[in-house]
Amino acid sequence: MLAAAWFLSYCDRVNLSVAAVSMQAQFGWAEATKGWVMASVFVGYIASQLAGGVIALRIGAVRAVGLGVLGFSFATLATPAAATHSLGTLVALRITLGAFEGLVIPATYSLVGAWAAPNERARLIAIVASGATLGAPGGLALSGVLDDQFGWPAVFHAFGAIGLVWVFFWICIAGKSGEGAVADRAGAKPAGDGATLPVLRMLSHPALWAAAAAKFGLNWIVYVFIAWLPSYYSAVQNTEIAASAMLSALPWLSMTLMLHISAMRADRMLTSGMDPTFVRKAMQAVGIGGGIVFLLLAPLAASPLQAALCTCAATGFLAFCFSGADAAMLDMALRRRGVIGGFANALGNFPGIVAIPLIGWSIDLTGSYSAGFVSSAAVGALSLFVWLRYGVARRVFE
Repeated sequence: MLAAAWFLSYCDRVNLSVAAVSMQAQFGWAEATKGWVMASVFVGYIASQLAGGVIALRIGAVRAVGLGVLGFSFATLATPAAATHSLGTLVALRITLGAFEGLVIPATYSLVGAWAAPNERARLIAIVASGATLGAPGGLALSGVLDDQFGWPAVFHAFGAIGLVWVFFWICIAGKSGEGAVADRAGAKPAGDGATLPVLRMLSHPALWAAAAAKFGLNWIVYVFIAWLPSYYSAVQNTEIAASAMLSALPWLSMTLMLHISAMRADRMLTSGMDPTFVRKAMQAVGIGGGIVFLLLAPLAASPLQAALCTCAATGFLAFCFSGADAAMLDMALRRRGVIGGFANALGNFPGIVAIPLIGWSIDLTGSYSAGFVSSAAVGALSLFVWLRYGVARRVFE
């Protein structure tokens, strides 16, 4: 169910990337305007991340997940009406959608950390994160078909309705388990005991900022792909909207496969007695390093096939990061994993606000996607340096 929640969250995040091509033609948006519309969801998403971790502590992670999916599903359903009303209404609704999505991720960290022993966390993260990596291609591919066959409003009506169905089953299934079912195997209490958060001590620890920096670099590259690959294939490779959406989906299938391969490798390394910090740093280095190489090769692609191969290889390597810094955030605490995950995701998702419109601006300025790919590689390299220098995979908070 958590994987399905992440699936829907990413579908509702990327469907605008496909629908925006038709919406741009209807409403007369410039590329930069389209970029800001796509980026607006991350304003709410970032703003609610830390709050999401606190809410998971206060009301329980199970309720926080359900509330988040209910909210972003209603917002998705209302998107066509908001877009028709005005650009400002659309942006405000996308911010609201992002705010509800921001509740789901930190609550998930609380649940996953409670369920899994250290040498199982990478695999459990891989299962849940598969929802995101399948949600990206699923959302892109299905959005392309819906847009082509029924028009762009159908994209949002379909995914919003599916989200409400998910909420019904979540109430039926998760309501029976209760918060007591997620007590930590290492002895931590379930979320919701209302303990005071040592915010200043947490913010002063460099490991927390290193995790946020690692998430920042990974997400910069990921969000550039999510938001701009359909437009890239359409403008540079001269493909139709439906074909652009299908080609843009392939890299996320590659990432899904490599999520599980890298997670099994990381957990085997831990089981063999290797130092957890070394394992998490090695996974992050392989992920960002390999991703950068193929990200730089992508602008040189001379055909849609070559472009697809480069982007598939890039996202395949990036999957290693989920067994790196992402898993390390679960190693850093017991009860406050959701707060750590929320903080790191809050800072780590600023690329959604910065990178997406920045790429649109660079396209308007240069007429090329190359500058955006090169700058993304530079950001990824810097984030890796910070993580290797300051990151840890041991308990530093309660």
